Amino acid sequence: MINQNEFIKAAKKAFEIADFSHKLTYRVIATAAKKLIDYGFSYAEFKGKYGKDFKFDNTKRAAKQIAYVHEYMEKIVSDSLETVDGISHTTAKNHLGRIPDERWDDEAFIAAILFGDTYRQRVKKYTDSFKNEIQSYIKVGQEEKMTADGVLHWYMDRMEDPKSDDLIISAIASGMIEMSGLSAYRSFRNLNDDMITRGFSRANMFYWRFAEAKFIIAQKDSHTCDTCSGLDGQVFRIDEDVLPVHGSCRCIEIPIMNTII
Repeated sequence: MINQNEFIKAAKKAFEIADFSHKLTYRVIATAAKKLIDYGFSYAEFKGKYGKDFKFDNTKRAAKQIAYVHEYMEKIVSDSLETVDGISHTTAKNHLGRIPDERWDDEAFIAAILFGDTYRQRVKKYTDSFKNEIQSYIKVGQEEKMTADGVLHWYMDRMEDPKSDDLIISAIASGMIEMSGLSAYRSFRNLNDDMITRGFSRANMFYWRFAEAKFIIAQKDSHTCDTCSGLDGQVFRIDEDVLPVHGSCRCIEIPIMNTII
């Protein structure tokens, strides 16, 4: 009999990896933000551009920090997916029964995620958003006579939702800056969750053909919505369309099997 608890342990481990990748994401964004803000102030002083007139233009040093974010986000997701796949494969091999000699096409799947248009387009979109956020903070910070260090602390305090700040709201209303959509940090967090959840499901796809039903595991934390919380532990037919509940849903479907492989 297949040990269902091992699937649950693997799913929870996938959530732990997602949480760890969030910490790395925060560190990458924080490091790049400091360098961009410090450089932005010195560049504005050199060019004589302050406040609403400031912009990074196409400077090499600014582009380097954007590339830093871009490259490390790819690495974070790539490393996390490889670890998730390893955990899933080991779980299946040691606890769930016979593994076919041929590996399922997880390598091709991971490659498609990392190098396909959708993933790369999202990373580029979020790094562009990050650059715009930092540029906006520098503009408003200079207008408010802040120091570079003051702008950095201000940005870090509002990283989750920059548009919740009164100064930013006023600057958007006046046309000094433009911001739309989620913050870059939250967007990258959602990207991590999407890829890791998808990677976990794909790594265990071989076993779905033995499944008779499925149940849902939701990640329970301050970001979990009421709908996902209510789904946690619920059982559905194998062919019932349940997930994702919404964009960047972190719930995972676990197959229920009564077959010996």
